[in-house]
Amino acid sequence: MSVNTAPEEITESLLHRKLEAVLAEYNDCREEIKIRIQQRTRMTEFYIVGLAAIAGFAIQSKNYCIMIVAPAYAVFIYSMIIGTYFYTDSLGNYIREEIELKKIPHILGKLPQMKFLGDETSLEWKTGWLAWETNFFERLTKGRPPGRKKMLRVFSWGIILVSTVSMIYGLIELEVNTVLIMFLALIMLLTYGFIVEWVRLQKYPGKR
Repeated sequence: MSVNTAPEEITESLLHRKLEAVLAEYNDCREEIKIRIQQRTRMTEFYIVGLAAIAGFAIQSKNYCIMIVAPAYAVFIYSMIIGTYFYTDSLGNYIREEIELKKIPHILGKLPQMKFLGDETSLEWKTGWLAWETNFFERLTKGRPPGRKKMLRVFSWGIILVSTVSMIYGLIELEVNTVLIMFLALIMLLTYGFIVEWVRLQKYPGKR
């Protein structure tokens, strides 16, 4: 009798351990996302405070050439903030496509008999249970307003432009050659603008 029931007990125990492992992985990924979002919020605060300090010092000292530091700081923090999106988007993509749409349905015995190609609707795959990231992604892709990432890019470009104008004004006050001023301004715009756009165009799994 024990021989007949052993395989069933082993199977149930194995499925239970698998489900526990997947849920642990699920929780770890979500905790990591929370940590990265908190880091992003702190970096944004540093971004604003740092730029305000640079601008305030430039205005107080009436040396607007100091503003040349602002775009370097802006591009650096911009790159760091965008880096957090790499982790949150990639982890969200992993939760959605691997855990919610594959692993959990498979363990529960609800995986459709077909290969996931990435173009099926989520209704064909999700179980309706523990599909937070999948549901969030669906709502996010339906006519969402301009995101924080896009606003960050516009803000960074604004800092580059304002800093360039401030630098031009400061060099004019110092009576520097106009041609040299225009050349330096162009180099400044192209250099920092290129970095911002290069960072923005980087590809990674789950990019939103």
